Amino acid sequence: ALAASSLKMTDLNRSTGTYYLEVVTRAADENLSWWGRLWGNDEPEVAVYMLKMNRARNGVYLSLLTDADTLADEALTRDVLEEIKRQLSQ
Repeated sequence: ALAASSLKMTDLNRSTGTYYLEVVTRAADENLSWWGRLWGNDEPEVAVYMLKMNRARNGVYLSLLTDADTLADEALTRDVLEEIKRQLSQ
């Protein structure tokens, strides 16, 4: 599902079930400089996130992390997981 999706996988750690994904996001307005807010900054930002897969009795649980201890933003996580789900249902 990851290979067929629009997400770019940069690395994989099979022993921990961690996939490293490059996700394109738009810069938040509060992070823009004064000129950037004035003229607009449509350049997307590319960030690396960790998609962690954990096996359990009832299946596999996925979580999207910005680093080893921090969960990613809820909206971004939903978008990434919906993309994976879309590929699984095809």
